[in-house]
Amino acid sequence: MKSFLIKLASFVLVPLLTLLVVYGLKQLSINQTFKDLSQTYTVVLVGDSQIQRVNPEYFGVPTLNFAGSGEPYFVSYAKLKRLLDGEDHAIQTVILGVSPHNFSPAYQRLTQPQTSEGQRTLKAYLHLMDLWESSNFQLPGILFNPSFHKAFFKTPEWEGLIESSHENPDEAIISKNLKMFSAEGEPIDSSHQMRYLEAIIALCNDHNVKLIALSTPVHSRFAEQIPREYEELLSTFIQNHPQLEHMDLRSVDLDPSFYSDGNHLNRKGAALISQRISTYIGDVLIQP
Repeated sequence: MKSFLIKLASFVLVPLLTLLVVYGLKQLSINQTFKDLSQTYTVVLVGDSQIQRVNPEYFGVPTLNFAGSGEPYFVSYAKLKRLLDGEDHAIQTVILGVSPHNFSPAYQRLTQPQTSEGQRTLKAYLHLMDLWESSNFQLPGILFNPSFHKAFFKTPEWEGLIESSHENPDEAIISKNLKMFSAEGEPIDSSHQMRYLEAIIALCNDHNVKLIALSTPVHSRFAEQIPREYEELLSTFIQNHPQLEHMDLRSVDLDPSFYSDGNHLNRKGAALISQRISTYIGDVLIQP
């Protein structure tokens, strides 16, 4: 019996210790990357694929586009926490993407590890998360997620700038975009997203970093059809935080040739909007 227990313990402990060693080594490397980034850039862009279109090359100060496709706010928070908790960081301003679609059920599913969308979040961002923070992706439960082991041995997706040359999206493309964010009978529960928006505000306040909420333009046909409930959630959040600077560019009237699809700017549109954001930062925030 004793021999059996020793063999059983070895069978469990050896793989577990291997995982811990691999995880620790990965985290050492990732922590160094975060430290280097935090000491290099003064402006950081975070958010989802809309913010990935903003081009740092148009900014007059060192700017990092750290946004990711389908990035829920708890991932944005985890990234920012690791950047701002570092010693001697140079970051002065954080620009955070906020748009109505961020409050859709699609983003709620991205925060739930049992869904296919949540497993995509796990595979993309496992090594950038704090698995001890109070999100839905926690140890030890996350160890039993079917995507955990794939995510564990995968390189984290740092993502950043995305450029597209597509233009003049047709109705079919815009409808496909809208379908991604349709409620389709699902309850609209934005509590998880809202909780981490609040956490990001508190984090930036604690580190004396200026936070700007940025809403980028979308195609007029997309804007017309996005559910009003999402618009109201965003509007209510902004109204409840009068101290939060909101750069709302949704009313900017752009030609359809400036969009790659319903809610993303192409290279030409991104250049125009990036220059406008850069001017805003230079005139209002960076200069003494």
